Amino acid sequence: MLQQLFVRKGHEAHAQLVAGNQFFQWLIDVIQKNREGISKMSVTHCDRRASMFLVEELEPFEGWSHGSFCVHLRAGMYDCGLFQSLHFSCRHALASYAVASVKWGLYVHLVYM
Repeated sequence: MLQQLFVRKGHEAHAQLVAGNQFFQWLIDVIQKNREGISKMSVTHCDRRASMFLVEELEPFEGWSHGSFCVHLRAGMYDCGLFQSLHFSCRHALASYAVASVKWGLYVHLVYM
């Protein structure tokens, strides 16, 4: 059963690579879903030189209470803790990328490529 899963996932990954995709489709879907929350946030502080941002949740989003979260892009540290555990961008980081005009793909762990 587990062997079949690995074979199937291997075929899916190979098909995506042949199609020229840089990232797995499920990752792109998750990033798109995270981007939906950007409109409910405000970047209240932006230090481009240090790549540090303060992102404020303007209203609760999918069970998260509103509050402020620090995003330190260079260090890969975000107060919400999602990046550290999943190694791809949460909606707070995506809001920071939008303000800094940075592409999110630069901050995706190699395991997802």
